[in-house]
Amino acid sequence: MSRPFSKSPELRHPRGFTLVELLVAMALSLTLLGMAFNLFNQLNDTADVAGTMADVNSNLLAGVNLVGRDLTTAGAEIPLGGISLPGGGSGATAATPIVMPGPGARTFNPAAGGYLAIITPGSGFGPTTGTGVPATPTDVITIITVNPISNLDQYPLTAITYTTTSATITVNAATNIASGVSPVVPGQLIMLENSSTCLLTATAVDTTPHTITFTHGDPADVLGLNQFPNPPNGPTTGTIAQLPPVAASTTAYHLNMITYYLDNSDLQVWKLMRLVGSGYAGTGTAQPGALGINVLQFPFSLSPPATPTDPTRTAAAPNTIRKVNLWMIAKADHRARMSQKYYSNSIATSVTIQNLAYFNKY
Repeated sequence: MSRPFSKSPELRHPRGFTLVELLVAMALSLTLLGMAFNLFNQLNDTADVAGTMADVNSNLLAGVNLVGRDLTTAGAEIPLGGISLPGGGSGATAATPIVMPGPGARTFNPAAGGYLAIITPGSGFGPTTGTGVPATPTDVITIITVNPISNLDQYPLTAITYTTTSATITVNAATNIASGVSPVVPGQLIMLENSSTCLLTATAVDTTPHTITFTHGDPADVLGLNQFPNPPNGPTTGTIAQLPPVAASTTAYHLNMITYYLDNSDLQVWKLMRLVGSGYAGTGTAQPGALGINVLQFPFSLSPPATPTDPTRTAAAPNTIRKVNLWMIAKADHRARMSQKYYSNSIATSVTIQNLAYFNKY
């Protein structure tokens, strides 16, 4: 017979984890978490390297494509021998050096005069990169070509006048020099050509009589091109006086001058700069074409080949240049997460100058 009021058996207490079990579980959890964190960290490093190298390669491609495009069209409608520059004379009225755009002091010897070539080398005139011995010098290059969209050359000039300090040309009234595709503003480079050539910088434009004036010493003439005959000791070559003074046989061309160089004003991010014009504010300023480029060199292949080596980064006669060999190095703008090093890459290519490649050495 049951006893309803008897004492019930004691309930068993639930059994928990022992200290050893907790320690083992924690160790396994930490191991798994460590493996997951290490894998995540490796994936981040891989993504960082891939993204960094993609940026470096993208900058290299952007830079080489930009320079290559301008080199391909270099010299269009420019005489193969180049454009005559002022030279000669003596004393206070003698020809003065022509200063090329970009960094460095690239000048032409005014005593000898000479020609502005389709390509003007600037070996070592750019900033020096690296802290090693020896550090790597960088180059500057200047390319000239006639502006392909300008109609300034559609008609011959109607008048040419000059003095010892200035010159004025009158453009055909059918050419709109105030707007449209052929506007002329101070600072633009104008090539005059008949049986000879000269290069001047526009300093004033009057759209009513269609005149363009070139004045000596004007701030717009950054390069110092506006030099005029000044007997008996003034420049004897390369000025407007050396042009046969027949306006009806003289054509004015709007010249594009493009200069490439490196800007290291921000040591963390070097820039490949593209300067169109002489650098005068009225004709635009240099614009970055690619970031991270810290080495820029231009070895040239000449015809006949340079001795003892070809290609060479210097050319005593720039009009013998037939091919430009371009070499760039780009560096990342930050250190890699894992190695704490800056990743870099290089690119090299060759561009045949179509308007100079009339001589086949083979």
